[in-house]
Amino acid sequence: MPELVTWRLIWRRAISPQLETLELLALQAGLARDDKNIIQRHTTRPFHTRPHRHEEPQACCPLAYAIWKSADNIPGITIGEVEEHFARLCARADQIEGHANAVRFFLNWVDDAPRQEMVRELLAEVILALTARAIAMPSSA
Repeated sequence: MPELVTWRLIWRRAISPQLETLELLALQAGLARDDKNIIQRHTTRPFHTRPHRHEEPQACCPLAYAIWKSADNIPGITIGEVEEHFARLCARADQIEGHANAVRFFLNWVDDAPRQEMVRELLAEVILALTARAIAMPSSA
């Protein structure tokens, strides 16, 4: 994989296009208020283990948070369901990039960046993605 590939390129090319607008909006809202339920270094809390698979998440990484919070109108979404959607999203991102583990560039940045930097920079990317969608939508006139 070329060295020029960064978390931002993976986000723009392979992750954000897969997210539903409701997922982007949920992530935007959470990042804008620096929701403490957006975590780093883990996909979900409690962790995705057999005893917790059927519980609702208490906190999630940004991608899992977008899935979880966009499903707020679906009571009882489980850690297992969030994790399955997250895994499909990551696998598809790798496919889009044509490189196994390409999504790691993004996930590692989320985990390793100082929280304030991660929140600020990812929020800017989410706003950019939502703006691009709004511009691309045909007018109703």
